[in-house]
Amino acid sequence: MQNLCLFNTRTVSLGNLTGANLVRRFAIDIDKQIIYLLTSHSIYSLTLDDDKLKSIYTSPDKTTTIEDLCYLSEINHLSLGLSNGDLLSLQFEDDLEENINTIGTLEECIHELKLSPDQQILIAVTNTKVLLLSTNNDYEPIAETLLDTNEFGEQQLVNVGWGSKTTQFHGSVGKKAALESTVTVPTQVRSSDDDGRSHIVWRDDGDLFSISFISLTNQWRTIKIFNKQGQLQSTNESPLNGCIESAIAWKISGELIGAAMRFNNGQKLTISFLEKNGLKHGELVLNTTGYVEHLAWNKDSTILAIVVRQQNDSSLQLWSSSNYHWYLKQSFPFPSVNIQAIQWDIDIANKLHFITNNGQYRSMTWSWTSQVSYTNTRSLVFLLDGCHLFVSDFTHSSIPPPISSYEILCPLSILAIASDDDHDKLILILSDRSLAICGKSSSLTDYRTIIHLSEIKSAHYVTSLISSSDSPIKNIHNATHFRLINQQFFFIEESHLHIYNLETKTKTSLLLNFQCLTTAIDNEETKHLYLQDEHGKIFRVDNNELHARMHFPRPCSHFSVVLNEQFVGLTENYRLYLNTSELAHNCNSYFIHDKTILVYSTLQHQLAFRSLINNQQTAEISYRRTGK
Repeated sequence: MQNLCLFNTRTVSLGNLTGANLVRRFAIDIDKQIIYLLTSHSIYSLTLDDDKLKSIYTSPDKTTTIEDLCYLSEINHLSLGLSNGDLLSLQFEDDLEENINTIGTLEECIHELKLSPDQQILIAVTNTKVLLLSTNNDYEPIAETLLDTNEFGEQQLVNVGWGSKTTQFHGSVGKKAALESTVTVPTQVRSSDDDGRSHIVWRDDGDLFSISFISLTNQWRTIKIFNKQGQLQSTNESPLNGCIESAIAWKISGELIGAAMRFNNGQKLTISFLEKNGLKHGELVLNTTGYVEHLAWNKDSTILAIVVRQQNDSSLQLWSSSNYHWYLKQSFPFPSVNIQAIQWDIDIANKLHFITNNGQYRSMTWSWTSQVSYTNTRSLVFLLDGCHLFVSDFTHSSIPPPISSYEILCPLSILAIASDDDHDKLILILSDRSLAICGKSSSLTDYRTIIHLSEIKSAHYVTSLISSSDSPIKNIHNATHFRLINQQFFFIEESHLHIYNLETKTKTSLLLNFQCLTTAIDNEETKHLYLQDEHGKIFRVDNNELHARMHFPRPCSHFSVVLNEQFVGLTENYRLYLNTSELAHNCNSYFIHDKTILVYSTLQHQLAFRSLINNQQTAEISYRRTGK
């Protein structure tokens, strides 16, 4: 029961890389923190350490465009695919002009290049064929395969006829009806939103890859799965009353291939999931009139990023699946902006890089957080799902999501929440920057509270609204770390900590000379907000000033302020700290009970209790579920 919380953003202007000189694709050198940007005729490098942008290659032939690029980190090469079919290699040892080599040619426009996860194989694809090259042997060809064939593949499915027409009773029409062949033909052979290009996705182990292409024979988009030797394994089943669109991504864990598909004559847009044998295995239905332009799984397969395009507007959506339900965790609108390309970071699981057509490089980083509001009499857990906020009241029952004790329904997607435990107040931050303020009275017309559990006598209702024009938030893409203390609403935007008074409608701002990693609130009678920087240093906000309090040995992804201004912190590497002392190096979660007891669990299925009064371990319980 966790939400995605945005905690870090970055925007870099790309100068005049707009219009005719628009960035179309990009590649990342993670080690050197360099972004390679591709326009129609040039390659640029953006150094993230100093935001320096420079041109590193320009095509001498203006009649030929650069279609795609791929960075090979092990040999420090940049491979380019051209519209005339040429494959180029840029080496970065010395002078670039002396290190531009032609690898080969496919004699027709290269649509995409993709490197295998182990960086051993480079694939180039056109609209009719695919070429596999070995990066270890000076780009020696491994295989060249035609795409548009009638073959299904080596993993041909065997149909034994159970439930088919031939095994059914046909009454008066006789046995001849069972022998009549039926051919399923999609009523819509090709989507009007299809980009017309071939696309490549690798499975994370590097044994299989998939290509989505448009057949020149029947104009259907088809998905074929190959092994790393270039041998066809399987082909997707044709969608009934629908068609496949161009967006495709292979889940990093290797289970499923996600592809945009339309059904019901184009009225139903889905992300359909295919197994490696080409058969459909579930779907995610998207409620939009636009189309899916980009699709990408993050490093650990917990987040599916979807870019939905509608005319000149784009929307970045982050989805997550749990308990057989898909949750829309984040939805950021980009009005009058097109997202050109997206790519998840390979080191930081929840960091997304993307380029927009208004000449900007952006990165956004999220963290998984359990958002809980608890007092001596009540314990609530909040779960976001698009326009819905599910609230589970554990005082009465432990209902698993997507079921809840009650839910709040808003007209727009909810990006974040901020709660005040003492005053039972809740603020919903909506995707248009407006703030929906919740209390205990009846809700506004466009906002509904639906109670699912009869035992619930007190629920949250949207009682007032701060519109987007009056919102203290200026840019919803850069606003992070939302907190609420009494009547003060805290958030960070553009390197400033903003404090907005809900009663007086006034805002004060503090300049931060550090990047805030996470925040916490103490449990004292007079509450304070605490900030942790990227190095683990803790600051307290007091009278609109920052005061340094303590420094963790390592930055902690989660921390709490406990009795007598002590600090408990947990790193992403399972290290648990009490102030500067390490309590455990195998902790996966912790909880503060009654302000005096620290309870934490370990990777070895142990539960430990430690007193925060005398700093002594009071008990330890070991339990392992056997499944019996």
